[in-house]
Amino acid sequence: MAEGSRGMVALFKSSDENALNDDRYLTLLEEHNFTVNLVPTLSFEYQTEYLRERLQQPHKYSGIILTSPRSAESINQAMADLPRAWKEMRHYCVGIKTGETAINLGLKNLVGQTCGNAENLSSLIVKDFQKGCIPLPLLFPCSSLKLDTLPRTLAEHNVPINIVNSYVTVPHPQLRDFVMQLSQKVKAEKRKKKNGTLKCLFRNLLI
Repeated sequence: MAEGSRGMVALFKSSDENALNDDRYLTLLEEHNFTVNLVPTLSFEYQTEYLRERLQQPHKYSGIILTSPRSAESINQAMADLPRAWKEMRHYCVGIKTGETAINLGLKNLVGQTCGNAENLSSLIVKDFQKGCIPLPLLFPCSSLKLDTLPRTLAEHNVPINIVNSYVTVPHPQLRDFVMQLSQKVKAEKRKKKNGTLKCLFRNLLI
């Protein structure tokens, strides 16, 4: 642990190689002089074959629903250079990071980035559907572990969507190794503190 550190913190979170240098928790803890040990708990495996087929047919859709940065990244994994028709459509997304990833794909006509959650996004989509802005289905690439809030709400209002399980969430392949390394660091830090306490006690006895 670095000299002057306020303590050691273990940060357990899903791995996102593109965001490791822009992690709010990591940055905040380090700014407050904590020594941070990042332990990636989850990783993502992309399933792109069926999604690629859907992306090759933009004429069948009114747009895309993106509810996480991973859903946007799954599009990048499936087809890095999207047909121009997709880039001219209106798309729905949740979250600033999701929007940033979508923009990098050329999807710039985005709505819903600041709506906060899938429930609010579904309400926005329903309103557009009722206005006649969604004549064709929306493509919805998502995790196999997705919540059913958005699909259920859209189904209740007859909004057509095409759900594609484009990635699966799995335990990080090195999780066990990371936890063992963390355990060793904690034990070493405890020994260091114990030795420091004994030295202070010994000095006090000599005074």
